[in-house]
Amino acid sequence: MAEQTNKLIPARYIGHHAARLAQRLAFNIDGSRRTSSLLESGDTLLMPEREVLGFTLLHDPHMVYDPLDLGVGKRVLPEHKDLNAEELAALGYEFHQGRTDFVPLEVEGSIEPSTPADEVAHELPIETSEAPREVPLAEPPDPLTVLNSLSSNGG
Repeated sequence: MAEQTNKLIPARYIGHHAARLAQRLAFNIDGSRRTSSLLESGDTLLMPEREVLGFTLLHDPHMVYDPLDLGVGKRVLPEHKDLNAEELAALGYEFHQGRTDFVPLEVEGSIEPSTPADEVAHELPIETSEAPREVPLAEPPDPLTVLNSLSSNGG
């Protein structure tokens, strides 16, 4: 599972109307604290990466295990990289879009730039997760053990 972090990335607000920031603390892209919570179109600030770029979850189709968080952007496990959007959805992939009123900015310096996702079938941009977590399948109980325990308990 991808590690969920609150990594901040530089972003530009491109909304058509002024908006107020919900969080109390907000930072400019140079790291200084914003003095105003009002955003005008074109303003830049540091935003949570997942909020700007979106993220991917992979649900267990059998609903036994919790969803896997595959990380920021549209990502798939290496064994699923050649599947189309419908096949990925059937396997339990859920792609969360980033906010449409912000665009990520490429800034030189100590903030690492975002990496664009690859293009695949049906124009679905995806990245391959570097370290997919193997999810063990539940072992079904041995029928003889179940029958023996039922008969010994008077069932």
